[in-house]
Amino acid sequence: GTDWYNEPAVMDRNNGDPADVGVTELEGLPNANIFDPQTNTWSPGARMKYGRWYPGLVELADGKVLVTGGTTKLIKDTQLSQVRRTETYDPATDTWTENYTGFASENSLPQMPRLVLAPNGKVFYAAVGQMWGPFGQAADEATYALQQFFDPQTKEWEIAGLSPLGARSGAAVVPLPMKAPYDSMTLLTFGGTLGPPPGSWIPATPFATLTDVKADGSVTNTLTGNLNHGR
Repeated sequence: GTDWYNEPAVMDRNNGDPADVGVTELEGLPNANIFDPQTNTWSPGARMKYGRWYPGLVELADGKVLVTGGTTKLIKDTQLSQVRRTETYDPATDTWTENYTGFASENSLPQMPRLVLAPNGKVFYAAVGQMWGPFGQAADEATYALQQFFDPQTKEWEIAGLSPLGARSGAAVVPLPMKAPYDSMTLLTFGGTLGPPPGSWIPATPFATLTDVKADGSVTNTLTGNLNHGR
């Protein structure tokens, strides 16, 4: 989520800042909240190290949750992108762990990146996210067009290849039903617009692609039938 204030600020508005000065600053929040369906209640969880606005989330095979990307601040952004390091939440201990071993642990992703847990146990980024969003730009946003894996074991990213249509904004990514022995996954990606931030004003596209991700880490892409209408 987000918090809004003015930059420069004398103090936080909730601490009595008497006036709005400067320009509006957006700050991603590090908050996490847990919903219990048994009691129908929310409770605060441990806070992330980094504030994140529009991050990506995916549940891992062991029940932990990986969070990637998200914007920390707009004006005082020191990363020239969204948050470059991932964090993992352990529901058993209510703790977050920063995933960092070196340069390969850092990666620039768009806001709300589309992520899935792949058959090889790694998290797959399908080169799709919210490319058109307030200040979703990055110095290295050309890499948004690369399909990539994050390995929870090594805590590092690796490139799988170039998406056939480049970076796609606002498209849907749907895993199709898997079949035994569950060593291959097919993702259907459809709609959206094309291009990295700040996005494009071209009409919504009808394009659809099939991405096959196998347990050995191989990735192949093919174009499939278009939607009847761009979406």
